[in-house]
Amino acid sequence: MSNATGTKRPRVRFPVGWPRVNGLVVLSLVVFLSLGYLLIVPVSLLIFTAFRGPVTSLPFEASAVMTIGNFTSIFSSGAVLETARDTGVFVLGSVALSFVLGLTMAWLIERTNLPGRFVWFIALIGPGVIPPLIVGQAWLSLLSPNTGIVNQMIRLVLPFWDTGPINPFSFPGMILVQGLAGTTFFFLLLIPVLRNMDGALEEASRTSGASAFRTFRGVTLPLAMPGILAVTMLWVIITMGQFEIPLLFGTAAKANIFSVGIYRALQPPDQGLPRYGEAAAFGVIFLLMAYGFFYFYARVNRQANRYATITGKGYRPTRSALGRWKYPAMTFLVFYLMLTFVLPLFILTWDSLSPYISPVAWNNLDRLTVHNYGVVWHDDQFWGGLRRSFLVAGLSATIAVGLAMAAGWIVVRGKRSIFTGAIDLFTSSSVAIPASVAALALFMFYLQVGKFIPLFGTVWILVLGYAFRTSVAYRISYAGVLQISRELEEASATSGGTPISTLRRIVWPLLRPHVAAAWLLLFLLGTHEFTIALFLSTGNSATLPVVLFNRMVAGRSPGGPVEAAAMAVLYTLAMMVAVGLIVLLTMRRAIRERPRGGDARGE
Repeated sequence: MSNATGTKRPRVRFPVGWPRVNGLVVLSLVVFLSLGYLLIVPVSLLIFTAFRGPVTSLPFEASAVMTIGNFTSIFSSGAVLETARDTGVFVLGSVALSFVLGLTMAWLIERTNLPGRFVWFIALIGPGVIPPLIVGQAWLSLLSPNTGIVNQMIRLVLPFWDTGPINPFSFPGMILVQGLAGTTFFFLLLIPVLRNMDGALEEASRTSGASAFRTFRGVTLPLAMPGILAVTMLWVIITMGQFEIPLLFGTAAKANIFSVGIYRALQPPDQGLPRYGEAAAFGVIFLLMAYGFFYFYARVNRQANRYATITGKGYRPTRSALGRWKYPAMTFLVFYLMLTFVLPLFILTWDSLSPYISPVAWNNLDRLTVHNYGVVWHDDQFWGGLRRSFLVAGLSATIAVGLAMAAGWIVVRGKRSIFTGAIDLFTSSSVAIPASVAALALFMFYLQVGKFIPLFGTVWILVLGYAFRTSVAYRISYAGVLQISRELEEASATSGGTPISTLRRIVWPLLRPHVAAAWLLLFLLGTHEFTIALFLSTGNSATLPVVLFNRMVAGRSPGGPVEAAAMAVLYTLAMMVAVGLIVLLTMRRAIRERPRGGDARGE
């Protein structure tokens, strides 16, 4: 090998049998060790705690022994079957609603010439900036059987009921709220899947005389199948671990949702010792269910290379003309935004301007005041929580996305081995760990190693705690790598490119839409995170959701709930500004990109 001057560089020689060290090996080792630190601890402690008992002893006490009593207890009581049934109904119903709405909106933004697509894209992110805890409180007010504004409007149009007709404390009400709350994230997850599909294939189908439905069934759906399967199964598992909305709505509906079952085990009504073993046993069962989804996904995608649509053969994105359907499409988007963003924000604003919680009525207008905003504006807890929320969410999303992108490329493109299998297993396992169990495991771990790793009580423990969700970004990156044909990387290697230079100059630019969507999704999840922050934060490191919860539920003063509403409104506005800036910096070019080659159908 020669340098620019023509002189030969001396080669580094290793003893016989030593592995050849290069950039790819170093990258793989860094990813493996990082994932092991972030994920082995909660997974191992989850399994260990599930087999520790009895319930009168803490898992790490000397009196605790290894036992299967935790599994026997939850199976003999029928809790597992009831929880599986109720959770299945809740998850399938809410995911189906989120999928239909999210896929429709992603298709309108990415595959059509919808006017003002970039503006619509930013607007559709709006509902996702409101934390689920706040969304749940807003919808409780909106769907109140007697005073809820939604039920009042229905009774004005259809005066057949004295109360209701929508009951928020029911399975349909809970599914409706969770489905609407999850639509933004489904939308963000499907955007890169549809963006990287070559429209020339759909055009060829239409030129051959195929109808729009046959083109969708025979071309669009098979090409998008890996991404759709990954997004759907990912969101199914995330929804199974949702906590805030099932807690607010499901308790009154007597629904045995998985996350609520864990909460009840950790917070027994008799004020006894938390049943850590039973909570962990639920977590192990959830882990096995998640691995079942991943196994199904792997079998479906055994021949995933046939789905590659980004190749070196004239790839160009195209858009379909909506024609006269653009006005119904915009009407649908306006209705969705009214239902998921305007109404919740309106009720939050009403509560924030009220001296105490009161129904929306004309005779209450004279009571409105901005006093709560003045209190919040001078509240150090609000500003400290806001800064920590953005800091923790941004850093944890960067760590998780960086590891996930590298892991996805290593697993898809690397040789099958125990090493790549371990990376795939570690990265995929994080989504199967409920936030409550992960928070408990991390709490116990950092409490034990505090002398050596003094992170407890700081924001850095929250950064590491949030970053364990690498699978959220991993599945997006994995599907993105599957859509990239190997011929591009082979061309780079033929031209003398190293694996690292190929990753940096070929794979990274093509994965940028996936990475941007994954980072934004994890950033939003981080700003919404409540359970992990509640376990791992202290007064000096509490994020804003914890501050909001304490102000909302503590009940130390009548002004607590309305001050929490004022905080929620300001938090939502701050999130809108932050997300808008992030989208402008990372996604503007991709969203506004015009079709190449003079294709006039796209605009």
